[in-house]
Amino acid sequence: MSTTNYTMKRSDLNRCWLSWMQHCACGYNYAKMMGSGVAHVMRIPLSKFYDTKEEQGREMEKHLTFFNTEPHIGSMIIGTVIAMEEDRSHGEPIEAEDITKIKSSLMGPFAGIGDSLIQGAFVPIFLSIGVSMGLQGNLLGPILFALVCCGVCLAGSHYLFFQGYKLGKEAITKIMSSGIFQQIMAGAGIVGCTVMGALAATTVTTGLVFEITAGESVINVQSTLLDAVFLGIIPLVIIALIMKAFNKGKKPTAVLFVTLIISFVLGALGIIG
Repeated sequence: MSTTNYTMKRSDLNRCWLSWMQHCACGYNYAKMMGSGVAHVMRIPLSKFYDTKEEQGREMEKHLTFFNTEPHIGSMIIGTVIAMEEDRSHGEPIEAEDITKIKSSLMGPFAGIGDSLIQGAFVPIFLSIGVSMGLQGNLLGPILFALVCCGVCLAGSHYLFFQGYKLGKEAITKIMSSGIFQQIMAGAGIVGCTVMGALAATTVTTGLVFEITAGESVINVQSTLLDAVFLGIIPLVIIALIMKAFNKGKKPTAVLFVTLIISFVLGALGIIG
């Protein structure tokens, strides 16, 4: 095997990370998911580690396999794989199967962590804040959401990518054993529930009114009666019913569809607004 003994530079690694962020879902399909996206990234280091196209192609084969994970947190796997490929090209006792096993064994856990942390907590938190600001007519709401989400996710992805390369295959063990992801997820979950609860309590209203003494006074059922007894009871009941549906195994799309239909009917009747 003819190798170049090349060591990746920071500019090379930045190029690899940027390629991963841009092309992680390149050619996404049900057969290999992100496999072609991984191969697209790995063409960069492999072209530097090996002299001939034949050797580069042979090494590329192990990356044209099934791979699927959360791209931001999962960037650490890509950094680790590049480090292993570099060590392999330098003569370290690393087999092609070892690299494949690292990818296949880590993509599931990292997908679970990434989806729970980013899609399940981080994005909903800042989306709720942005929606709340937008409902008040503040243009900074959607702008803040886009800037914060993109900025934090990309910065975190860049950091994890370089940590993966720096620590190699030991990186995953060290970070997973530290429990830092679990702590972040727990904290984000608490904040997310608080923000979502506050948003629901301030935005879910009803337009149901009735008149007393021949229309001399108008009473709003929610603000005048129900909130006086239990502040925010209508949003609480709605959220409780939705959570009960989820606990019974109902699909989110079905719950959303039913909620939209009920909201449309009650809105048309003037009961909610």
